Amino acid sequence: MKRFSRQFRDKDEEFFNFWITVTSSDLTVKLGLGVDSDYMGNSIYSKHRIDWGDNTRPELISNTGGGFSSRLAHTYSSAGTYQIKVWTREKNLTIDKWMGDYIGTTNTIDVLDFSDFKNMYTFVLTGNYDTVTMPTEYNGNEGLRFQMAQGTQTFSDTLLDTTIWPSIESIGSSTGGSTNITRIKRDAVNADTTAFFGWSSSGLDAVGPNADDPANFAIDFDNYNIRGQFTARCGNATSFNIPSTSFSTISNCIDFYVRDYQGTSIDLSGVKMGTDGVQFNIQNWSNVTSVTWPTSVSATLQSFTFYGAVSYQGVIDLSGFAGFNAASCSITCTDTKATGIILPTNTGLGLGKFQTILIYPNTLSASDGQCTSINLTAQPFATERDDFTLYMQNNGMTSAQVNKILVDLDTNSSSSFTGRSINLSGTNAAPDATSGGLDGLSARASLITKGFTVSTS
Repeated sequence: MKRFSRQFRDKDEEFFNFWITVTSSDLTVKLGLGVDSDYMGNSIYSKHRIDWGDNTRPELISNTGGGFSSRLAHTYSSAGTYQIKVWTREKNLTIDKWMGDYIGTTNTIDVLDFSDFKNMYTFVLTGNYDTVTMPTEYNGNEGLRFQMAQGTQTFSDTLLDTTIWPSIESIGSSTGGSTNITRIKRDAVNADTTAFFGWSSSGLDAVGPNADDPANFAIDFDNYNIRGQFTARCGNATSFNIPSTSFSTISNCIDFYVRDYQGTSIDLSGVKMGTDGVQFNIQNWSNVTSVTWPTSVSATLQSFTFYGAVSYQGVIDLSGFAGFNAASCSITCTDTKATGIILPTNTGLGLGKFQTILIYPNTLSASDGQCTSINLTAQPFATERDDFTLYMQNNGMTSAQVNKILVDLDTNSSSSFTGRSINLSGTNAAPDATSGGLDGLSARASLITKGFTVSTS
């Protein structure tokens, strides 16, 4: 137990205060505060209390054994700006967790200053924050847990320096929110072997041991073990390092999502997943011309999205995955100059039933080299479900390429399902009976007999 030279008194240095601006009446604000039991103890002074700043009676809140206090909830009767005070014993040592459960998307915490707090390791910021100042020192042994959701969170520094904590347990920001953080500095080796990283709100310019260098524009996950969903939304980053060592604990890594990368090449060969049903999502890689695709993934895919890689003119090679494994798989490939897709081979009965396969130019023209080939025979159960849809309109395919897709689909399709459709119309050539040595007309007629709606030029 840590010792104190005096009893806890209501002095200015003993309370933690911040301001909240409420834009409507009858709004309930919810907060969570964690307290370190070593400092709060179990004596008569092992209490902290909160004054909501609206002349209501302060609330006494009991120590909860080092975890979050019970969620604090308060309803303001009128709009306005209020100063909230939380009295604690040795505030900069006692409070170790902050959770803004519900601030409201139109309300704002004006100033939140943690700069002198020495034991804080959990930060959950939900809603709008005008100015947040992070700690500069940490005296504990817990890994950092940092999460943002909804609203706009503005920090006094655009660099999130995680090196004061012994490890990173989780870093995340959700889609729909925004923040001014553009760089995340981390130790060269992350001691947490199952760290979560999910950054979706605003673009990152740099992540890694050298992220504090303004000339550095690298996203570097060397020696950073990843679990759960890996999400990285990039800003001005032009280099991306995600080696196989990042996936040494692969049983829990289930999704991969990277968007807005500004570099011209990326090596994904080290990506490894250990849990079936992976969602692999790539969006807006507008400058990328070279991709090294994953080569040895023991997990199967549920969905694959490749959107907005307008400069990529290679083949999308998914053969390094174990297959597709779901009753509603999907492939979406739009706004890219990729010339084809190589699917992994499925051999298990019933694996890889697709709800949608969408491959089309969207904002690009067919002359830009949109995908014109896909080895559908690698997925023998692709069409074996109700409401299967294949949409490959306006890809500028030849009659031989259209014939191939129709014959492949007909070869592995039964007549046991309803609501299925195939669209190969638009700028694609019409099927015929001979091109490529295949009879696309007969395959088209057979698919219609099986209940498919088939649209061709």
